[in-house]
This record gives sequence, structure tokens and C-alpha cells, in this order.
Amino acid sequence: MAVAVEFKALPPEEAIAFFRQKGYRTSFSYLDMMHRAHSEAFTVAGVARLDVLEDIRAAVAEGLEKGTTLADFRKEMKRRLSAKGWWEPKEVSDDATGEVKTVDLTTSKRLRTIFNTNMRTAYAAGQWTRIQRTKEALPYLVYRATDKGERNRPLHRKWGGLDGGLPVCLPVDHPWWKTHFPPSDWNCGCHVLQMTEGMLKRRGWKVWDEPPDDGPPRIFVNRRTGERSQVPAGVDPSFAYNPGDGAYFPDPARYKGAAFGEEAARLAVQSQNFDDLVGARIKGAAPVGWVDDAIAEALDVTVRRVDLSSDTMAKQAARHPEITLEEYRQLPELFRAGLVVKDEEPGVIQLFGLLRDARGTPRVYRATVKRTGSGEALFMTTFHRVRGRQLEVARELPVVRAGVVE
Repeated sequence: MAVAVEFKALPPEEAIAFFRQKGYRTSFSYLDMMHRAHSEAFTVAGVARLDVLEDIRAAVAEGLEKGTTLADFRKEMKRRLSAKGWWEPKEVSDDATGEVKTVDLTTSKRLRTIFNTNMRTAYAAGQWTRIQRTKEALPYLVYRATDKGERNRPLHRKWGGLDGGLPVCLPVDHPWWKTHFPPSDWNCGCHVLQMTEGMLKRRGWKVWDEPPDDGPPRIFVNRRTGERSQVPAGVDPSFAYNPGDGAYFPDPARYKGAAFGEEAARLAVQSQNFDDLVGARIKGAAPVGWVDDAIAEALDVTVRRVDLSSDTMAKQAARHPEITLEEYRQLPELFRAGLVVKDEEPGVIQLFGLLRDARGTPRVYRATVKRTGSGEALFMTTFHRVRGRQLEVARELPVVRAGVVE
């Protein structure tokens, strides 16, 4: 018998897969990243240091994967950030405008916002991909609000049927869900139920002919970018999107395996976030590859994802300006099928593989990957074309994995 899928009870596999495929992006204000950008990259407003952002992301990921509480998250944040001197208010400046503000990651309100926003959007995105897989059997979504009395947003109560009316019920693929799929505001506890027509009738609900008329949308002007957009009534501008719509989701049963990594990396280097990273328009990091068991063992890590940071990209652009965006896009193939050798430096490996240059000519390329001191992250530190002699020298190093080079 078909059952409703409720946000609160959703198993986390899809949510974890969604969170794992994100890159990193530093930002000064929450207005620097809107909507789809959050599906491609993890950020915390005011955190301009990539290593601090890595620690916050790791704490969120642990909460998501282990189902920890906000109190557990706070303890983990304190442990990680104290080691870097960030468990205290910090003054940060905006490189673009020179504006200075104080960032305090220790307050209960800030920690709750970071934890809840990332958890809820990850769960919502994960639920959306499950909804898409099951929509033929369960073709309708019902908006449900948490009854918090005076604290609940009036329109959310209306959409959830808490004020005497019927809850909003529309087909899965109705455009209304592109802007109203919860969460719909900061710390919003709303969710959706996925149902059949028979399930709706048993509850006394029905499919709406049209979405609710909540009045005209308001014009929102992003003070950071100047961009103007229309925002539906009852929805905060930062949440007027569906986190899972258009995001990449692998088969959740394989998300830890090589198949997930290769596909996730391939799609990551096709994203706008990656284009902006290579084009020096943002600061942060983006995935460029996943390592297999042999490489993970050689580096003594459990993490599988390899990132390219904006700092490394800036050095790359200066040292190897001949490497084009299309060559960077082939990096996942290097990780999938290249020759891998151990570097003389501990915690470092080199990859060699056959890719194509801007003219389509096959060339041999080299990439270097280094683990962080904590062993919780992997970063690519170099990427360039190589000559025959360099390849011969590499063959004298301990081989981690044989691969296609010539």
C-alpha cells in the first residue's frame, strides 16, 4: 500500500548525496549567493577563510550523516574553530567594497541558522529527488505547516490548512513548487506530503485547480548585486527556489562509490560555480575528481572528493595560462583513468593521463593532489601538460594505480 513521504521522516541518503556534491564558496554577505548557487556550493556569510569554511562544512556533514543535534553541532564547531582562533568575534572585510563587519560564529542564533538552513535544504533537496522517482505512483504534493501558534507565518499557516481551510495540494510538477517548496523562510519548519488521489480523499483533501492567490509578488532588489527579481508573498527572497530542482542526484545506494564520484565530478566541472572559479570571479573551491580505494589508501584518508581552490587556481592562471577551461573540464577523467604514483612528499600523489588540449590534440597532463593536515580534505595543487622526460621520472616512483597515459 502506498504511504505518504513526510519531510521529517525522510531517510538521509539522498540528502547526504546532495550535500557531498557541493563545492565551497566564500562570501561576505548572504546576498552574495542566491538560489541555485547554494545547490552547487557550501558557504557561510562572512567566512572568507577556506580552511574555516571546510571545518564548518565538516561539522554540518557530520550532523547530517550521523543525525546529531544542534547541541552536538555546537560542541563540534567549538572544538574545530577554537583550534583556528575563530571561536570568538572576528572582523572581516569585503575585498570588493572595503566594508568591514564583525562575524560571530559562537552565538546561539547564528549556529542555529547555519545548522537548520543546511539541514533543511539538504533534506528538501533529497526529498525532491525521491519525489521525482515516485511521482507516477504518488502524483500530488500537499503543503504542511508546523503549528507554532503566533510564531508561525500567516501564509504558511494558510498554505498548510491550519486556519480552517484546506491545505494547498497541487501536482508534483506544478510550477508553484519551484518557488514554494519548503523551507520557505529562515528556520521554517514546513514540509510536504506526497500522496495519491485516494489518500487525499480519505483525509478530506482535494487537488486545487489553481495555486492560492496571495496577491502580487513583491520586487526584491539585491543590494549587493543590483539584481531585481519577483518574490511571491510569504516567501523570503533567499528561499524562493526549490533546492532539489535541477540539482544532481546519483542513485543513493551508490553515492559512496566510484560511480557516484565520477559522475558527480563530471557534472561539477560543468557548473556555473566551476566556470566562475576558473574565471577568477569567485573565491572558494569546486570538486574536480573523486579518488578510488587505491588512492585513498595511499593517502591514508577516508574522504574521496578532491577540490580545486581559488587560491590554487590563481597560481595556475599565472604559471600555466595556456590551460583552457575545456582542459580543466576533463579533470574527472584524469582521476578516473590516469596513472597514479606516490610523490616523495608524504600525503601527496601525482596523476598522469591522456587528455585533449584546446585544439583537440591528445596530450599528457599531470595533476598533484595533497591531503590536508587533518586528513579530512583533498586538494589538487597543480595541473599542467608534461613532456616525455617528466613522465619517465614519474614512472620511477611507487605506482599506486596503473592507468592510461599514452
